[in-house]
Amino acid sequence: MKKISIIVHCCGTEDNISKCFKSITEQSYRNLEIIALVNDNTKDFVTDLSKDDKRIKTVNTTQNTLMSYLLGTKKISGEYLSFIECEDYIDRDYFRVLIENSEINNSELIISNIVRFNSSKKYVHGLTFNTNNESKYKI
Repeated sequence: MKKISIIVHCCGTEDNISKCFKSITEQSYRNLEIIALVNDNTKDFVTDLSKDDKRIKTVNTTQNTLMSYLLGTKKISGEYLSFIECEDYIDRDYFRVLIENSEINNSELIISNIVRFNSSKKYVHGLTFNTNNESKYKI
């Protein structure tokens, strides 16, 4: 089972970060490494989260998002790399679907789209996940 390294730049509120990390740590695909890019405001909170899940590694940074992501890429050990924004959350089968599609289609790069909800958590619109121009999954 190939490992996925996930980089999360933790610059949001504790509530957003908590929801994001919950959606990552509860994935049906379990071989994950989570690189949490933290600053002085988020370090303690994310360090507490990492005590419950040894897949979470914290990296201190004071850089902007792009430079922080570049720093995070130097810490990965997975065969796949994903970037998740700290205010976003993902479906429980998100990485399983990505890995399956990658292997079925012998893909080197997979780009997925998003589903948007408004502040009342009502579905606004979704974009189809495509691999090799074939619509197979909606995430």
